Amino acid sequence: MRVTMKGIRVMAILGVTAVVAGLGGVQHARADGGIEPPPLSANERLSGPAVIGTITLDGAEADFTGNCRGQSVSVINLPFPVTIANVTQQAMEGFRLNNAGPAGCFKATSTGGENMLINTVTKFTKTGSAVIADVVLMFVVTQ
Repeated sequence: MRVTMKGIRVMAILGVTAVVAGLGGVQHARADGGIEPPPLSANERLSGPAVIGTITLDGAEADFTGNCRGQSVSVINLPFPVTIANVTQQAMEGFRLNNAGPAGCFKATSTGGENMLINTVTKFTKTGSAVIADVVLMFVVTQ
């Protein structure tokens, strides 16, 4: 799926090849036995601002540090159970991080906790017991 928002190309890759489990929502099994993220429902869309930074996965949790609206943001200890050996760059794209929105990011007055989606993954590194990747997160909003 491709969406263009104010000059930002948004892509959600649904051809996931690795098995990734428990990423904050109902997941759908594919015919080849893999798992793919749930698609956006008919009443959902992606919205900015884009939150750009680095995510670290340790197999149980995700920690994110980055920038939103020119301000440093951090969200730590997000439940993200995954088998590190199965994680690929493509497998991470399109997965939701529920209740992960940083305070003051989606709207200047927000308290945070909005649902987000890993939109793009770059500089993907697997260290054996962790994954570190530069990512672009987008907000999932109800239309």
